[in-house]
Amino acid sequence: MKRLILALLTMLVLTGTVCAAPAKYVALTFDDGPSGNNTEALLEMLQEREVKATFFLCGYRMETYPELVGKLREAGHELGVHGYSHTCFDVLCREELQKELQGTADQIREFGGTQPVLLRPPCGAWNESVRETAREAGLTVILWSADSLDWQGGEAEDMAQRVCDQAKNGDIILMHDMYAYSVEAAAQIIDRLREQGFTFVTVSELAELADCTMQPGDVFSQFSGAHAPNQGTVP
Repeated sequence: MKRLILALLTMLVLTGTVCAAPAKYVALTFDDGPSGNNTEALLEMLQEREVKATFFLCGYRMETYPELVGKLREAGHELGVHGYSHTCFDVLCREELQKELQGTADQIREFGGTQPVLLRPPCGAWNESVRETAREAGLTVILWSADSLDWQGGEAEDMAQRVCDQAKNGDIILMHDMYAYSVEAAAQIIDRLREQGFTFVTVSELAELADCTMQPGDVFSQFSGAHAPNQGTVP
């Protein structure tokens, strides 16, 4: 009997070691801000849940709300370039692209005190000209792999369900810093995905967890290899 009990205990220990659920990471991103009260509400909600996100900011909006750029940075969020005017990049010439990127990066440095290294093209529109201009500007192009479709409007519950149904390890989640319902949807996404074992990190942290070195001009939509730091394998 003692041998049987010891054997069962050994099996439980080994099973727990081998079959432990792998770590799952996602990055929550917000485009088009800052936007006044909605940004303030996002900051409060994210702080309550101790989540750091990545915000891709528009130049013309930073001019209206420069103080919010500093607040986002002080709260530990990552700041990226979303262009000055929110014009789709694939219709711009190289000179216009350079102005869009450089002007927005300068504002992030001025108002946020940080050098941006990430670029989210408006509408997700990019081509080789955009990629080369981003490379020259020292920016990595970041797209997405899970879309809340909050820009279409609707119910926060539907947006959260849409993301939670498709979420996978290494996903970059697209949302917008423009609408009150996006704040509620983001809160639901965080709460529900955490219940499923996901951890929220910034885009740069997600890349690091995937052992991926982002280079200027590279284009990424997800980092599927994200894993816990120093995570080993069972021999």
